[in-house]
Amino acid sequence: MSRVYGGVYFSYRQAIALDSLLAVVHGQAEEALRDTCLAAALGAASESVTSVGSHFAQPLRPRDKAGRIKVAALAAAAQRRTRDVFAIFADRLRRYAALPEARFQAAAVRSDYRTFLASHTEETGVVYADPPYTREHYSRFYHVLETMALGDSPAISTVTLGGRTTLSRGLYREDRHQSPFCIRTQVPDAFRQLFAGARELGAPLVLSYSPSGAGTAARPKPRLMTVPDLVDLACERYERVEVRSLGRLQHSKFNARELNGEALEEAEVLLVCEP
Repeated sequence: MSRVYGGVYFSYRQAIALDSLLAVVHGQAEEALRDTCLAAALGAASESVTSVGSHFAQPLRPRDKAGRIKVAALAAAAQRRTRDVFAIFADRLRRYAALPEARFQAAAVRSDYRTFLASHTEETGVVYADPPYTREHYSRFYHVLETMALGDSPAISTVTLGGRTTLSRGLYREDRHQSPFCIRTQVPDAFRQLFAGARELGAPLVLSYSPSGAGTAARPKPRLMTVPDLVDLACERYERVEVRSLGRLQHSKFNARELNGEALEEAEVLLVCEP
């Protein structure tokens, strides 16, 4: 944290504090304790980060395009960078300790959706899928947290502009995940495999997706698939496919105004697919 992200996403004091916590957390032998403490450390990082949108897609720009200092942005950054990482970590642990015991057993599995659907053998009541719907890879927003969780020191990706190669502005991991749901040429086949895999389990599929808005000059096609196209693909595998609205709901927007498209009041729908 201090070597790569100090002075970028965190103050150096915060980055050193995170490194100190992670050294202890990853040294815990008891898995449940290690996971709980790691969750608290990730929460401390999320509450302390100084960035556009308070995630890890890109660091804060202290100046505008004309070179003028963004006074309000710097004031907000100063406030975030004085947050006490250790105090946030301790508060998170207290909150976790106060949670009631889980009523039901659950298991978390980290896997590619195709691998999981092909290998899952237990009886399945329903499959819920919430894939990305824009070309923005989610890994951009969580790569620092991923590095904290893995406890490694990854190579940082580079970009070449005008013949000059530099580190990526967001300091992304070189092995950052690229989802087929975010790549226009791959997304139709990604959905075909999702529908086919879920159907093989003999279970209904509930798919969450966002309808397409009008778009902008910067993003003329904000959604990689339309809902009607998704329905056509789903009907290749399922007998009944129904689109259900979630009512009046708006998603968060990009921070850059030129990237903001039409604000849909119906920002999300569910495709209910039944065998």
